[in-house]
Amino acid sequence: MPTINARKLAAAAAALVLLVFMVAVSRDFGFTWDERFQQKYGEEVWDYYHGQLPRAAFDTDLGNQYLYGGLVEVIAVAAQHAFHQETYVTRHMVIAIFGWLGIVFTGLVAGRCFGWRAGWLAALLLALSPRFFGDAMNNPKDAPFAAMAIVALYYTLTIDPRAPHLSWWHAAKLTAAIVLAINIRPLGLVLLLYAGGWIMVIALLEAVRSSAPDRWRLVAITAGRLAVVAVVAVPAGTIAWPWAQASPYLRPMQAFLFTSRASWATGFEVLFGGESLGAGSMPWTYVPRWLVMALPPVLLAGVPLSILVWRRGIDQMAAWAALFTSCT
Repeated sequence: MPTINARKLAAAAAALVLLVFMVAVSRDFGFTWDERFQQKYGEEVWDYYHGQLPRAAFDTDLGNQYLYGGLVEVIAVAAQHAFHQETYVTRHMVIAIFGWLGIVFTGLVAGRCFGWRAGWLAALLLALSPRFFGDAMNNPKDAPFAAMAIVALYYTLTIDPRAPHLSWWHAAKLTAAIVLAINIRPLGLVLLLYAGGWIMVIALLEAVRSSAPDRWRLVAITAGRLAVVAVVAVPAGTIAWPWAQASPYLRPMQAFLFTSRASWATGFEVLFGGESLGAGSMPWTYVPRWLVMALPPVLLAGVPLSILVWRRGIDQMAAWAALFTSCT
């Protein structure tokens, strides 16, 4: 049986090998249909921060780009300036690093919740998932956002079991993950609701079970620290999002509400069932059929079978519930 230190060393070595491999193979992937547009957006954000473009230049609805942060795009442009490599090769290397983070933190979440074997298995299965691995090579939105979401989930599930649960250092790490997610997609705001809701449930349950005279004061402290996370994370989520900087609390909310509606997508057509249908008018069967066709069989079988974790005690059942609700 390997020791804890040996396990950590093996995990670090495997993560390093995976990073080198993902960055190396990313150069063999072609660019996506909207990548030229994303590259231009990154260059505009770069120029904005170098005083060459006014913020008002981003007040446009062209391509709905203003509704999204440009974190990955501007990091890619910064890397292009730093290393002077081919534009899209550099972009894909940056995206691959985000994808790698998603795999590493998936392993950390599973390992923390269900043991080190589960951690290795989760990371391996995600790395071998064609859908995720492919997106991790050249998708500047989905893969990086998924990575930041799993980082935020990790710092949500690893709170201190003792009140007030959320130390300031841990709150800072959770805030950073949510900030990065919002700078990629306004959907990152949901991570605030999820993290806050889950942590408050834990705090309230402990207060109900406890007989300590200061238990409700500790709940209030936890709530206060979560409020600080929200107050900091929302405006900081506009660091790479010039359009939202004009109203850093209101505009991220507006973008989230707009992108959560399907009506904006009616102009895009999707091939489904042998017909070209508007993306905003797809039948309800589209999502389940797409998931069945796109997800690996091990995942399709594993989701319903995972309920068997209840046999391993209340702690692992709670972790299962937290993961399941985060996915839905």
